[in-house]
Amino acid sequence: MVGNDSGKSATYEIAVIHSLQWPGFLTLVNTEKQRWSHLYIGLGIKANQKFIPEKPQDFLKEPNDLTEVKEPHDKPKVDTPDNPDGVDLADPNNPDGTDLQDPADD
Repeated sequence: MVGNDSGKSATYEIAVIHSLQWPGFLTLVNTEKQRWSHLYIGLGIKANQKFIPEKPQDFLKEPNDLTEVKEPHDKPKVDTPDNPDGVDLADPNNPDGTDLQDPADD
């Protein structure tokens, strides 16, 4: 029993009913307010019913590996006397090294 602001005592009695046919099924009853709630946490199998799972399917075979292809815009880095580390020194505005203007237009 718990007291409340009105000076009257309040009781919080809850009855729990377990199902014998469905394990995991509960009925909760608040005896004072006559409220009912149902709760089920289980596997969906009745009591005394045998559960025999099916054999799982065979694993699929491993797929063949795909061959890797280099990207067409990738240029191999070549060490030269001017560039000993093989760093790409291309102009970022003109990465393929060609002039975008036609010389005939000048």
